[in-house]
Parts: sequence; C-alpha cells; structure tokens
Amino acid sequence: MIGVVSNELHATSFQRVARSRPAHRRGGHTSLGASPSTPNEVPARDQARLRQSFILIGLGWTAAVCISLGWVLSDEWSDAVALARQSAITAYEKDTLYRRWNSEHGGVYVPVTKDTRPNPALQSLPERDIETPSGRQLTLVNHAYMIRQVYEMNPNGPEGRLVSLTPINPKNSPDPWESEALRSFSAGRKESDAVQVMNGQRRLRLVRPLVLEGACIRCHAAQGHREGDIYGGMSITLAMAPYEAGARAGMVAALIGHAGLWLVGLTGIFLAWHSLRERMLERQQAMVALADALGDKAVLLQELQHRVKNNLQVISSLLNLEADSLPDAAQGPLRMCVRRVQSMALIHNQLYGKEDLGRLDFGEYAKGLTSDLFQAYCVRSEVVRLRLDLDPILLDVKQAIPCGLILNELLTNSLKYAFPGGRAGEILVALHCQDNGLVSLRVADNGVGLPPGFDWKQSKSLGLRIVNILASQLNGTVRNEAEGGADFTLTFAKQTV
Repeated sequence: MIGVVSNELHATSFQRVARSRPAHRRGGHTSLGASPSTPNEVPARDQARLRQSFILIGLGWTAAVCISLGWVLSDEWSDAVALARQSAITAYEKDTLYRRWNSEHGGVYVPVTKDTRPNPALQSLPERDIETPSGRQLTLVNHAYMIRQVYEMNPNGPEGRLVSLTPINPKNSPDPWESEALRSFSAGRKESDAVQVMNGQRRLRLVRPLVLEGACIRCHAAQGHREGDIYGGMSITLAMAPYEAGARAGMVAALIGHAGLWLVGLTGIFLAWHSLRERMLERQQAMVALADALGDKAVLLQELQHRVKNNLQVISSLLNLEADSLPDAAQGPLRMCVRRVQSMALIHNQLYGKEDLGRLDFGEYAKGLTSDLFQAYCVRSEVVRLRLDLDPILLDVKQAIPCGLILNELLTNSLKYAFPGGRAGEILVALHCQDNGLVSLRVADNGVGLPPGFDWKQSKSLGLRIVNILASQLNGTVRNEAEGGADFTLTFAKQTV
C-alpha cells in the first residue's frame, strides 16, 4: 500500500512541479545552482584564455618564421661572399700558374708598342731590350708586368696585381689594407680577405702570399731576399654586384616562400582556433543545459520530498483522526501505523532543503526518531534513560527508509514491553560503520527481555514480521543476542554511489 501511495504522490507531485517550474525559477530556489551570471562569465573567461593561447601560438609561429627567414637571408649573403671568394681564389690560382710559367722562362720578349713599353724596373738587365734579325724591337716582360697588362685588358673583370712592402716597381706598392695583410703573413697567416666599398662599389678583396722561387732571385737578390722567402703577395679584387644580384634573387624567393608559409601557418592556427572555439561553445552550451537540467531536477526532487512529507503527514493525521473515532482497544494498530508513516516522513523532512537529495545522515535521523518516539510514548528520561552511540553515516534513501522502519519497530517494542509497571532501565541505540563496509544498527535494553522459548523470527507479531521483511530487502541480517533483555543488531552492506 505504501508503494502505491508513493507512486501516486510521485506522479502527482511531478505534474504539479512541472506546471509550476517557472514560478520556482522566479522564486527562491536558485540556491541549488550557480548564479545566473556564472554560466556566462565562465565561457567568456574560457574563450579569452583560448584566444590568448592562440595569439601566443601565432606570435610564436611568426617568431619562428622570422628566425628561419633571417637564417636563410644570412645564408644567401654568406653564399654570395663564398662564391665571390671562390672566384677570387680561382683567379689567384690562374695568375700563379701564369706567373710561374713566366718566371721559369726568365720572362718573355714581346714587341715594343705604345701600350707595352720597356719596363723601367728591368733596366738593370743587359738584355732587357733586343732586336731581331729582321729589325723588330723586343722588350723583356716579367710576370708582374704581364699580369698587370692582362687584367687591364678586361676592365669589368677581376683585378689582380702583385704587391710588396719593398716593391721594385712603385706600381706594386700596397694600400693600407694590403699592407696590413702582407704584415700578417710574417705571423703565419695564409691569406686575408674582406668585402670593402671601393669607388662607390662593394668589392671582395683577397691577398695570398708570394714565395720567392729560384727564377725570381736575379730580380730580387739586391733586396736581400732568398729563395723561399715571402716577398709579397698576389692581390685579387672583384666586384660583388653579380654575386649580390644572385643573392638578392634568392632572398626575394626566400622572402616570398616564408611569407606564404607564414600565411598558411596563420590560416591553420586560425582554423584550429575557430574549430576549438566552436567545440568549446558547444561544450559550454551542453554544460549550461546540463546545469539547467540538474537544477530543474534538484528543484523537482526538493519539491517532491516536500510534497511526500506533507502527504505522509496528511495520512498520519487522517489515521490519528480515524483512531480517535474508534474504541480504545482498536486504536493501537492505527497508532502503530501512524508512527511508521511518521518515521518515513521524518526521512523526507531531513532530505528537504539539502543539496544531496539522495542521501541523508542516518545518525542525525536516528537521533530525531528516538526523540519523537520517547515523546510519543510519554517516557520520562529519569525512568528510562536513552543512550545514543551514533556515527555520522550517509545512507541512500533506498536503504534509509527500511532501516528507519526497522529502528522504529525495535525501539517501539522496547518502549512498549521492556519496562512494565514503571520499571526503570536503559535503552541503547548504536550505529557504526565497520572497516569492511558493513553498517550495524543495534537496539538493546536491559528490560524484562523476551518470553522464555520465544522464537522472534517465527512470531506472528506484525512489527517483528516487518523487521524480517525489511532486513531481507536490505540483504542484511538481524540477530538477537540478549540474556535478560532485548538486544537486536541489524547488519547490512552500505551501498556506494
């Protein structure tokens, strides 16, 4: 019967709460959920954090692309200088071969022209100028003179010349940079190179040392040089413009490529941000909807607990009125039913207004129920003393209701039968949770006890039959271990959420 009434109350209450939900939203039931501004503030904060994260990612990507571009541009410039230097080295090696060939042959004789005049630096040589049998005038050209004339034939190409700190020909005198390079050779340096601006143009300059060979001694012996001495250097100068043009083309290509890569990366970052933002918004909307649903459920359950409690109180009042209209002998069973209904109503009363609507502190419930029963039976505390040993144990409603009814039946039996004729005594109600997860509820008294040979499990008493039925619903056991008094202990496994 109780199950049918509960189902009817549940359906009726659900319909009424569903119809009255807007009123509850406008009323004072918002304490169970977040404040109205919270669902909007949290998404805004999350979106701001997401936006900041992707801004930092974009800045990091930009910095990475800039570093890569700077690296590539530096490599392009370094490659241009390296190519120019390699060209200068090639020119130096070619000139070295020409110089050696010229020196090994003691110079070469060429016709005297307006552009090739006798070399004043060789005037000490008796055979500087000779005449052929046909009457042609020839003059001796050494390697330095030959190389100078070769480079003068191509004014747009590399420039090469011999330089010395003690030149025989003043035209071979070094400039300040070449002088510094020549002095560094005496310290063991093998070459000097640099990019300098000369006559408004950027040029690469390379100087390598010249070692005096045997064929050159006759010209340089007067200076005190010996074979194997470093007596000067070969200076190569070439324009950087062609190499820088190639480098600029590579730099432009690198710039375009990196710009495209940067845009592609930013596009990917933006799309990822947009996708994550959409998913975040969907998740936040789902969370808001879930919060609303949970809030509605909390309000509904609260209202349901309230209405069930009120309806149980109405039933209790009706039973009391019905009992008042009956003879005294017939009032007892109805009064017992009233107390059972009140024990269930007390559970719903404790659940009402709490955030956790599915569980209650059974220790607090037991304290309230024992107090109500002592008042109902008008038991004076100086005659029958109540001793409570209760742990705060949270029980699911499905376990709390049958456990509360069992406590009601056992405590009622002690109050009714344990102390006849105003006998004094003590009742113990203990609630503990054991280490293995079992809950024990003990109701014991030091009263007159059960009749000899009384088998309480086979008793036809409605109260003890209810205890047996409810204990089996809890999958628990009830033991009576009293000798001279009643001592019932209910043990069952606590459900975990």
